[in-house]
Amino acid sequence: GNYTILVTIVTPSSLKIFTVAVVPEINSFELIGTVFTGLQQLSVVATSIASFDTSTLVNSTSLTFLNLGGNLLSGTFDPSPLSNNIQQLYLQGNAITNINPADIPTGLLQLLLNSNNLTSFDVSQVSAPFPFELSLQSNSLTTIVNPSGLDSGTKTVRVTSNFLPISEINA
Repeated sequence: GNYTILVTIVTPSSLKIFTVAVVPEINSFELIGTVFTGLQQLSVVATSIASFDTSTLVNSTSLTFLNLGGNLLSGTFDPSPLSNNIQQLYLQGNAITNINPADIPTGLLQLLLNSNNLTSFDVSQVSAPFPFELSLQSNSLTTIVNPSGLDSGTKTVRVTSNFLPISEINA
C-alpha cells in the first residue's frame, strides 16, 4: 500500500539536512506551511513521488543541495522557484521530458539530468557560473544546441548514450 508520512518539526529554521531515501511506498512528498530557512540539503530519493512542487522551497535560501533522483517525476520540471544559492541539483533517473535551461538557478554548479526522457537541450540558455557540470547521459536527446560554443575548460557537458548524430555533438 501507499503511506503518508507526516513530519512535524518544532523549530524548522534549525533543520539543516532532511533525507527520505529508498522508500518506494511513498508516493507524495510536500513541505507544508512552514518556512525552512535553515534547510541546506534536501534529498527525496528512490521513492514513488510523481511530482515535486519547487515553489515550496522558495524561501529556503540556505538550500545548496537538492536531490530528487530515482523517483517517478515526469513532464516539465520547473527549477525557477529555487534560490540562486542552490549549487547541486540532482534529477537523474526520473522521466522528465523538459526543463527550461533559462530557468536554471544562476548559482548552480552541478545539474544531473541523466536517465530521463529529454529530447533536446539548449546549453547556451544556461546562465550558471563557471565551472558548471551538466550531465545529460542516457536520455532521448536528438538535439543539443551550442555544445561547441562552450569553453571545455569551464563547462562540462556529458551527453553519451543518446541519439545525437555526430554533427549535432560537434556542431
